[in-house]
Amino acid sequence: MAQAVDAELLKAQAAAQAMATSGYLFSGDFATFYEHATDLLQQTEIGNNFVLSDEMGQQLVNTIRPFPGPLPRHGNPKQLQQVFKTMKPVISDVYVGGALHRPVVSIDVPVFKNGKAIYDLSIGIFPERLGQIPLAQHLPPDWIVSILDTQGVIASRTHATDRFVGKKVVPLLLQRMEVAAEGMVETNTLEGIPVSAVFSRSPRTKWTVAIGIPTQQFTAQLRQRFLLLLVTIVILITVSVVLASILASHLARSIRALIAPAMALGSGASVTVPHIRVREVSDVGSAIKNAFNLLTLHTLAANVYSNISEGVVATNPDGAIVSVNPAYCAITGYSAEELIGANPRIIKSNLHNADFYRGIWETINKHSCWNGEIWNRRKDGSLFLVSETITTIRDGNGRIEHYVGVINDITEAKQAAEFIHHKAYHDPITDLPNRSLFMDRLHQEIIRARRNKLAMALLFIDLDHFKEINDKFGHDVGDDLLKMAATRLAASARESDTVARLGGDEFTAILNDINGKEDAARVAQKMLDEICRPFVIGLHELVISASIGVAIYPTDGDGAASLLKAADEAMYRAKRGGRNAFSFAVAG
Repeated sequence: MAQAVDAELLKAQAAAQAMATSGYLFSGDFATFYEHATDLLQQTEIGNNFVLSDEMGQQLVNTIRPFPGPLPRHGNPKQLQQVFKTMKPVISDVYVGGALHRPVVSIDVPVFKNGKAIYDLSIGIFPERLGQIPLAQHLPPDWIVSILDTQGVIASRTHATDRFVGKKVVPLLLQRMEVAAEGMVETNTLEGIPVSAVFSRSPRTKWTVAIGIPTQQFTAQLRQRFLLLLVTIVILITVSVVLASILASHLARSIRALIAPAMALGSGASVTVPHIRVREVSDVGSAIKNAFNLLTLHTLAANVYSNISEGVVATNPDGAIVSVNPAYCAITGYSAEELIGANPRIIKSNLHNADFYRGIWETINKHSCWNGEIWNRRKDGSLFLVSETITTIRDGNGRIEHYVGVINDITEAKQAAEFIHHKAYHDPITDLPNRSLFMDRLHQEIIRARRNKLAMALLFIDLDHFKEINDKFGHDVGDDLLKMAATRLAASARESDTVARLGGDEFTAILNDINGKEDAARVAQKMLDEICRPFVIGLHELVISASIGVAIYPTDGDGAASLLKAADEAMYRAKRGGRNAFSFAVAG
């Protein structure tokens, strides 16, 4: 489950980093950024809100508040300072947010411009969203699951959330967490419920998941498991009667002293073994106490093994599967009967080459552990991506007993991250590349053209009279017109070219590997012809035109800024000439 918490936090971090590259931030168009960010949150559910703050901590945008409007200062100034100081993303501990004055966790990332951090962009996650993680594991309803920040403060909890979020866990658990990354402790919850608490801390985010299993759950299972042991004790008592003539009452009393702890063991209660002078009988008493401790741990481990959402598979040293948990079967689509005795290669996807797997085993042989991402294939043939940890288990003599793999299906998380990345670099209305992606491709094409001594063209396209249509018929019709125009413009260029929307009614096109002005003129004229065709939107038949400016690399500019300026000036010259035309840049 710690992996699921990691995935949620790191997915939000990836979204924030993608949004931090938005061209609307660089241009100061916070209104459009607000709309874009709000739309992304609604479509992806990666977090609760985005907050943009300046270096002084003043919030400039907060998607949980109307824009524009008065906003408070950043709710976690120390984290803000750390972002500007380190220039790296920072995952916060639980703190009280400045806008809603309620517990929140935020992931802050720097917004760079020309290599300098100019803003802090954070994505906020409320406890309710983190609380969905343990709910998705379908654990027994009386198990108490807490997600803890790096300080042991409760960020989310399956029981009494409002009462305990923002408070530290019980001292005994906190002390144990300070000395170990994972383990178990017998303690009481904050409500006072006796539990066996298991915990695991993520090595990446340093957050911890703690699961409290009520002690009373062990009673029924222990009664069954120790029935045989209780029978053995009874046999010992019977034997003591037979031997009474030899050992007299002393031995009998010693064995009878074990009846109470044996009964307690069978009922799952705490075991107290009295001091016994006869060594052999005393050894039996010690064995009862040890058995109680070991089997309590075994019961706990079996419960966790059967209920966690991560798939667990164990193999013998030869690679044959000897055990799988229910989650592993659910993830792979194979039954336990199909998997036991097979090799884990049964789910091999064939997407990775031999060197990939050779590298995994070189790491395992050297460090006894490997962690990474692997594409696998389910029984039904579908592909899935997992985050997997493979660990070597050795006996007391150092010999390999088992290899244990723990897998977490991150297919949806990966797809969500790719969707977020796409949304961050594409226009929300037309789905064309936005200003950020356009500028990146323009820089790359200029570098390629310079290296290979090639010519390229930059077209700056403005739709004529679009504003009048937008004002007259409304934004819905205007957006539909933009979508249709974008489709026609993209169809007029080659697949290797880039057609982008900068914003409003402005589009651009990068035409690479052209032979000269004639190639650029042919594409520009085709775009004009396509835009002039009527647009049928609902009951309306709308007619517009376009004005296009054309700049050629390297004749009209040898860099992105100079080419853009030349194409923009040429576009305005086409407008002044009567619109529905293209114009080449004029040197000088």
